[in-house]
Amino acid sequence: MSPELDIYGLTRLRDRETIDRFIDTYVDRAASEDRADEELMLEPESATDGSASMSDVSWEPALTLTHIVERGLQYPRRSFTVYLTARDKQFERVILSFTVDDQLIVGLAIDDAGKQPQNAQRARAL
Repeated sequence: MSPELDIYGLTRLRDRETIDRFIDTYVDRAASEDRADEELMLEPESATDGSASMSDVSWEPALTLTHIVERGLQYPRRSFTVYLTARDKQFERVILSFTVDDQLIVGLAIDDAGKQPQNAQRARAL
C-alpha cells in the first residue's frame, strides 16, 4: 500500500440523510455492500475519549453496508469505523466513522506517493 493522506470531516449531523448523501457521492455501493466475514469493532458506551483497551471492545458481524448504517444510527451510540471502496478511483478509500458522542466522521484517502506538495494542496481543496 502506498502512502496516503487521510482527509476527515467531523459533523454532528449523524443522520440517515447525511450518511446517504456521503455514501451516494463517494462510495461504490455495489462493491461495499457485502461485508462478507468482516466485523465491527465496537468500543464500549463509556469510552468517550477513545481510551478503551482491546479487552473492552465487542465485536459483531458487519454483514452489509446497509446494516452498518443502521447500526450507526442506533441508540445507545457506539463507536466504530469502516473503510469502504471509493466510487471515484482518485480516492484510495472512503472512511465512515461513528463516535460515542453522537457525531459522524467522514473521510477520504488520497495517494501521497512521493509526498509531493500538490498532494497536500489537493487534500486541502477536498
